[in-house]
Amino acid sequence: MEDKEKETSIFVERQRVTLGIKLVGTFATVYYGLYFLFMVYLGIFYNTVYDPAYLHDTVNEQNGSMMLISFITRTLLLGVILASLIMMFKKRRHGKFIFLVCTVILIAFQIHTTTPPAWSSYFIEALLALIMAPLKVVKKFNERIVEETQKINNFKKEK
Repeated sequence: MEDKEKETSIFVERQRVTLGIKLVGTFATVYYGLYFLFMVYLGIFYNTVYDPAYLHDTVNEQNGSMMLISFITRTLLLGVILASLIMMFKKRRHGKFIFLVCTVILIAFQIHTTTPPAWSSYFIEALLALIMAPLKVVKKFNERIVEETQKINNFKKEK
């Protein structure tokens, strides 16, 4: 089939996802899913978790509102990351881009707001973003290698 036929045919095969990407995607979904569930749990019990009586009056009203904004922002980012992972596995168009952008924003936000920094979690999140994001580049590179190999094999058969 030529490229034009591939685009217009209704029998075009869906792109396959390799086992490694499935495993990394599953780990990313579990990691961000548990993180999101933990944030939702904290949201339900927000008043008792961030109560100044337990924090020995180290949180004044201004810091308390900043903590609430930080909490809401982090929860929303995690929800969008989970939605983008689902989009990626359903082969939606913008899933990888949304995942990469939101993961970078989440890492930058965590570096800015977390004291002391948790470098191990930043490393895991950056590694997940680097592995999951460039799938199309690797796929195109592999297709190009297969095409060139087929050309070489066809040339050898002609001789």
